[in-house]
Amino acid sequence: DDADDKPYYAHGPEQSDDFWSKVERVVLNRAALDEEASGLFGIQISAMKPDVIVDLTCHTLEACQPLVRAVQGPSLKHFIHAGSFHVYSSNVKRPWVEDTPRPLPNGLYAVQQQQIEGFLLKAYKQNHFPVTVLLHGGLVGR
Repeated sequence: DDADDKPYYAHGPEQSDDFWSKVERVVLNRAALDEEASGLFGIQISAMKPDVIVDLTCHTLEACQPLVRAVQGPSLKHFIHAGSFHVYSSNVKRPWVEDTPRPLPNGLYAVQQQQIEGFLLKAYKQNHFPVTVLLHGGLVGR
C-alpha cells in the first residue's frame, strides 16, 4: 500500500514522488536534547531555518518557551501548536466561543495547555510571532 511508504499520504497532486523528494524529514529527541542542555532542541530546530513549524509534542510551558525564543525571526513564517480542547473546563456550555476568557482548568494537563496558549498568544501580541493554536480533541496515528 502506497500510504505505508510515506510519512503522510496526500490525496491530490502532492502524491507524486517529486513532491516528497522536496520534504526533509528530521528526527530529534526533544526531551533528550533539552536534558543534555537547556534549549538545545530549539537551537537545533532554529539552525535548520524552518519556514513552518508544526509542534505536536509540547506539553509544558518549560518546553515551549525555549523553542519559541530560539525560532523567532524573519525565516519563520508560521508556528502551529497542537493545543487541546482541555483548555475549556468540562463545565463550560458548548459551543465554545473563542473570544471568551478561558475557565479555570480541570487538571494539570489543562493548566499546562492554558499556560502554553497564553504564552504563545502573548508572543503574537507583543512580537508578532506568527502562531496558530489548534484545539483538537486528540491525535491518533501509528
